[in-house]
Amino acid sequence: MPHHRCMNVTVYSNAADFLMTPGDLLRSDKTRYGPIYGIAPLVDANPHHYGQEDPLFCVVNGSNVTSAMAWRTPPHPVGLD
Repeated sequence: MPHHRCMNVTVYSNAADFLMTPGDLLRSDKTRYGPIYGIAPLVDANPHHYGQEDPLFCVVNGSNVTSAMAWRTPPHPVGLD
């Protein structure tokens, strides 16, 4: 029988709410999470820092652990960590 893991995906339309969720994880390894750790505060200060379209941030959690983070700051492609 296959094992299925339950994942919870949360999408944030603003950087402030996003930063409240994985903030400790981001601060724990600034080298690994450097891109998102640098981008999110800029977008928090100015949501359209990178362009006119609204940014999106996403956190994937499984078993109460953050498994992945993604972001999109148009016109740039999706980033994944």
